[in-house]
Amino acid sequence: MRYSSKLIAKPIIDKNGKHTTVHVLPNSSTKSRTVRVEVRRSEKTHGVIIPPSPQPLADRDPNSIFVIKRWSGVPLKHSYVYSPTGGRFVLAPEGYSGAYCDECGSFFRDDEVNDASVVCQVCFRHSRGGRIVTGVRYNEVALFDDDATRDSDWYHVTTRSDWDGEIREKSSSHQPLVHVGSLEAATRRMNDIIAQARSENRLSDGSEKSSEVTFYLYRVRLAENAPLSPHVLLDFDATAPSSVYDARKRVKEAPEDYEEFYGSYELYGATRYVNEYESHGSISLIAHPEAIEVVEREELQTVSYRS
Repeated sequence: MRYSSKLIAKPIIDKNGKHTTVHVLPNSSTKSRTVRVEVRRSEKTHGVIIPPSPQPLADRDPNSIFVIKRWSGVPLKHSYVYSPTGGRFVLAPEGYSGAYCDECGSFFRDDEVNDASVVCQVCFRHSRGGRIVTGVRYNEVALFDDDATRDSDWYHVTTRSDWDGEIREKSSSHQPLVHVGSLEAATRRMNDIIAQARSENRLSDGSEKSSEVTFYLYRVRLAENAPLSPHVLLDFDATAPSSVYDARKRVKEAPEDYEEFYGSYELYGATRYVNEYESHGSISLIAHPEAIEVVEREELQTVSYRS
């Protein structure tokens, strides 16, 4: 197994008393970026003033005759924050995800957006799960600052035990650009993979085939001299570049469509974007393998797909 960051095995005891082994850099420590990167009122990050936490829900009609007061019909007035290059993003209130209702503008909590169908508790509009219109989480706006981004931990969950080595096997321009994000986003991604695998493993009689898989959690940091795009982008998902070669090929084929778009990405470095799928409203990175260093690899519990 190859690790460019020279990880060493470290035995630990987790919170449940289970003995396990993680692979870490010598003298490294594990800290959550959401603890270390705190947002305070009127704190400036690259000239951006973060306003006080906004109102989370649209107003209900006080004259409603129903036991559950109906929406007043007036959409919630959103607050906005701006990236260093002028990108405008809806600001979510503290304690809420970035996801919000596209009818009344009310924000959802994390436990409300885990299902396939999301129901707004204010206007009762049904929204599909997965991708939902999304602003930026309040405590993630600090990551608009370059120094905060470079000083933060980023996470990736995969079933590949040698992920760090595999993404570096090809030549530099053909290496896959990887997505890393918050610990919460990585955990949600793992749960989505499990749900999809269980669905695909289900037999016609409703039972499931016997199968199991082990997940690995990688904690990474930006390399010291890694280029970082000044832009904070939307979550373009499948449209985002998959490699430097892929981006250059598309630009060559249709420069009028892709030149400016891919110009916002730091193809040999890292680019921030607002995650609209996992941990809605958190900041994630799309990064070239040469721009990140693995600090820790933890083998998570093996998940069985047998019903």
